[in-house]
Amino acid sequence: MLGGRTVVFLSSMHAYKEQLVAPIRDRLNGLGYQAVIVEDEPLLRGSYGVESKVDAYIEASDAFVALCTHDDRVPGNTAQNIIEEIGRARMHPKLRDVVLVLKDHDVQLPSNVAPAWEPLDPDDPDQAFQCIRRQLETWEVLPAAPPKGPMVPRALSPGFLDELLDGVGLGDHEKAELRVRVLFTQLSKVDQRRVAKAVFDHVLAVTDEGDAHVPTSFLEAIARIDSALVPVEWIERLVGSPVVSCRMGAAMMLWDLADTSPGTVPIDLVARLAKPATEDWYVFAPAIGAAKQLALTRRSALEILLDLGRSADAEDRLAAVESLADLASMNAELVPMRPVKDLCDDSDESVAAAAQKLQAVILKVPKDKRGWGYRTFGL
Repeated sequence: MLGGRTVVFLSSMHAYKEQLVAPIRDRLNGLGYQAVIVEDEPLLRGSYGVESKVDAYIEASDAFVALCTHDDRVPGNTAQNIIEEIGRARMHPKLRDVVLVLKDHDVQLPSNVAPAWEPLDPDDPDQAFQCIRRQLETWEVLPAAPPKGPMVPRALSPGFLDELLDGVGLGDHEKAELRVRVLFTQLSKVDQRRVAKAVFDHVLAVTDEGDAHVPTSFLEAIARIDSALVPVEWIERLVGSPVVSCRMGAAMMLWDLADTSPGTVPIDLVARLAKPATEDWYVFAPAIGAAKQLALTRRSALEILLDLGRSADAEDRLAAVESLADLASMNAELVPMRPVKDLCDDSDESVAAAAQKLQAVILKVPKDKRGWGYRTFGL
């Protein structure tokens, strides 16, 4: 294609351009093709001479048509450039199956070419055009659709929130994201913010636990598509909500951000939710997931896990050791030895056993590197 148009290469002789080739070109162009007579075309980028110019237009073409008219200079033959261009087209992966040869009855083609051919009357360009058009349609080499202009955002309907939420059930996270993604391709950023605010307000207004899961999944989807539409202040309000599904939504959004933009995640909000001993599993599990992801690049996030290791509750301490082990599987240099060593003597057998396994992993790291994985350069 060139400029978004389907290109038909017309291989021909200059002597027949006005009576035969130009009328065919003009009629193909009228259908929406870009028919190419190379001698009339400008150089494409990268081409500098006749041979490279021909190669460039063959490369850009979607179909090839040879108009094998009689060459008076060599009785019984057509022009040598046409024979050579047929060979180039037949060797090109994109064109080899879309080569059409129209031949004057008196022209004999070389035996190494010998294609199936259609009759050509140099004095009847309409007949040749109809043959070319029919063959292009058979090959389904059709004019490209005109390029669409930029999409004009549509206005939000008055009942957009009900339309957005309708039919999406508990756990339909992919369906919720698809619905938001489709809607947002049709809206301006101003209206996208209206949608995000309406969903957020709806989430805050829900008091029944079961009714909050669906709208929070939409808010999570909005944040994944454009995190700027969900300010951190909104996430903070969800962190402080008495509704579990609201806190779960906050934890999920923090985890998503930890994956995609770890430097923007407020570590204090993650720490407030990463509490296995006192928080619902649906809340603390994604919060710890966020903490582990952040701990790969932010030393302060590691402290969330180390603080859990100092908790009075064995459930917190076990979660800390297991999380540190996950972190060590990615980069054992990040995990300091001393807090792990202390946990090896924990009063809880499960915590102690898990810490001893982790300690064995850390011992494989040279002493001067333990706990210093964040430092790339020294002073």
